[in-house]
Amino acid sequence: MKEAFAAFSMALLLLLTPIDAYANPIPVPAIMMTEEYINAVIYPSGGEYWAYVYCRYLFGNVGYMKVAMKFPVPPDSRDISVSVDDIPVYWSWSGEKYQTEIGEYKMISCIIKNPHRKFEVEIAYHHRLAAAAGKHIFLYPLGTGRHARIISKRLTAHISLAVAGSISSYIARLGNGIIDSGGPAGTLFTRSYNLKSRIFKEDFIFAFRASIKQSSLQFSTDKHAYNEGEPVTFWLHNAGEEPVTLRNSAPWTIASMENGTSIVYTPAAAQMLREVAPEETVSWTWDQRNNAGGQVKPGLYAVILEAGDRRLVAPFTIRKTAEFPGRLNVTLRLYPDKATVRVDALLKKRPEPTELLRNLTVRAAVLPRGEYLTST
Repeated sequence: MKEAFAAFSMALLLLLTPIDAYANPIPVPAIMMTEEYINAVIYPSGGEYWAYVYCRYLFGNVGYMKVAMKFPVPPDSRDISVSVDDIPVYWSWSGEKYQTEIGEYKMISCIIKNPHRKFEVEIAYHHRLAAAAGKHIFLYPLGTGRHARIISKRLTAHISLAVAGSISSYIARLGNGIIDSGGPAGTLFTRSYNLKSRIFKEDFIFAFRASIKQSSLQFSTDKHAYNEGEPVTFWLHNAGEEPVTLRNSAPWTIASMENGTSIVYTPAAAQMLREVAPEETVSWTWDQRNNAGGQVKPGLYAVILEAGDRRLVAPFTIRKTAEFPGRLNVTLRLYPDKATVRVDALLKKRPEPTELLRNLTVRAAVLPRGEYLTST
């Protein structure tokens, strides 16, 4: 059985283990990765800019039964989640640091058990953007390859950005090398970059100038991640002293935010003005259906809402529902004054990287005395 033990130092393992392509996240032992997809929705909130980051990494396994993953994230990251082949996995802080030009990032680590020959890792988090010299700075830690010495096949990093707000200027670079730059942009600016390298040794940086208008409007979904088919609820709160006018009863759309912005759903709305009074909260719900009535795919999405002269963005992810097929045995024992039920669940074992199953819910129907089940 091949295993990698996290007790060894990261640098030592990187130097001793064969490697195919090396970027982010850091696998120990090194395994093959030729594609990574980095999606970020950058939006103003509370007078600051925030980024919701959703990443997918496609790996090839060469027979390892246990792999340790390490991933650098900004120090104030929130709602961090890691999943492998749509199964959530436990992560923890490793205590290690990753140095960037805007400060230290913290490292999270997780253990992937029994990975498939080909498997996909998803990582999501959101964080406050750094600001310096009048610019807002989004940094993605792409340069983890600077820890490695072996160069092999080419890796492609697909980076997709969506920035809400009025940008006056921007620059995208890999380390000190400029990739793209430009002038004023609209209220929802999008850019995609396909970067290729044998080993990335520099971080990706997107720096931009944008004024943040003070606003009394608060807009958010009720959580950041949803299962397939779960209703997505979002709300708008007017914390100001003046009413805000909406152009109709549902001035919002749902957009897929991967590889650019694509509208997937526009609601039917009564074409009449709607005022939101001071301290009033208005909420809506989306059933995850597209304009054709079908369930949308898992991934990164955003609610885009028009309120007065502002365009508000609330990003979230939809996760594929994990299924554990198996058998359920129920034993019922009746006593004069009580009844006991024993439930034995045998789940079909599959090669997946989960920890112990937790928070299982069993629903049972209690029948009145004299009634009985006629089927199973």
